[in-house]
Amino acid sequence: MRIKRSSWFLGLVLGSGLAGAAPAGFVVRVEGPRIVINRGSMDQVKVGDRFVVLRQGRNIAELVIQNVNNQESQAVVSQLFSQESVLAGDALSISGDTTTPVVGLHPKPPRPLTPNQLTMEQSRQDYEELLRSRTQSQEFSQKWSGKNDNPSDFNDLTLSTTLDSLGYSIWAGGWWGPTDLLLRTANQALLNQHMRDSMMKDYVARLEIEVTRWDSELLDAYCKMQAAQQGMTSVEELNALRSQLTKDKALDSNDVFQVRIKNIGELNVEMSPFHWHMFVSGPDDKRVTSSRYDQVLDRKLNPKQEVVGFITFPKVPNREDLKVYLEDVYGDHGEFSFSR
Repeated sequence: MRIKRSSWFLGLVLGSGLAGAAPAGFVVRVEGPRIVINRGSMDQVKVGDRFVVLRQGRNIAELVIQNVNNQESQAVVSQLFSQESVLAGDALSISGDTTTPVVGLHPKPPRPLTPNQLTMEQSRQDYEELLRSRTQSQEFSQKWSGKNDNPSDFNDLTLSTTLDSLGYSIWAGGWWGPTDLLLRTANQALLNQHMRDSMMKDYVARLEIEVTRWDSELLDAYCKMQAAQQGMTSVEELNALRSQLTKDKALDSNDVFQVRIKNIGELNVEMSPFHWHMFVSGPDDKRVTSSRYDQVLDRKLNPKQEVVGFITFPKVPNREDLKVYLEDVYGDHGEFSFSR
């Protein structure tokens, strides 16, 4: 005997402890990456609509609809809000991003963020701790020697400038020649010493390059910190910020890295074009080049200057670790390994 839709729906409501909570639907079953919900075209659900999976008042994940039937729809997880998996029987609410209403449902008032979520100092510490755990750095340097292979060149230059000062003082100095001779000779001695120091000095070009791998957990911590700093008061605002940043950084389909380049040496440095220097290892260890990067990374840096930008690569499938290479930085190379 077929169970009526309304009876089955009521049973799930009571079994989930959500009677009277007016959920937007429920998860019927989980088939690998595909999530089946009990809402379809009869409920005005359309492809692209989004639902938030709830369990005992906690946000578990956000779903996006990919296929719609009369009474059921298939969805996939667009983002996770916790470490818990989506299960059959989980309740659904309409995501703050959807513009498609479900018949017979009334929008709920915004849910307030808890005091823990709003603690600015704690959210900042959580973000910085995650940031450090996903950041690696390496120093690159090269030395240029100012030492001349033939010291007689410097001695000849010193002698010629000294004789020039002496000749000028004798032939053009007049009655004040001796005084002028002493002053010019003293000045020339200082100049010679400065020239010698410059010619004999070793100059070092030195860079420190930090690479941070961004993922959904780091993005979530960053959003909570931003929510606290901006004074957000509802979960919907936080979710909207998270969805926007996920879209901007394209984390769902790309491997995204933040790069910080610091000039900690004595010479000007230039990494242009930066995307030639950084790549990731793909299947069969083949090189994967970037699909997009912030052109600010091409900037010429003076000593003590730094620059920060993002570089994006197509997501490398079926790899638990991600190899990142920095190549031809003063003829040197670096290697980082990030776990997923």
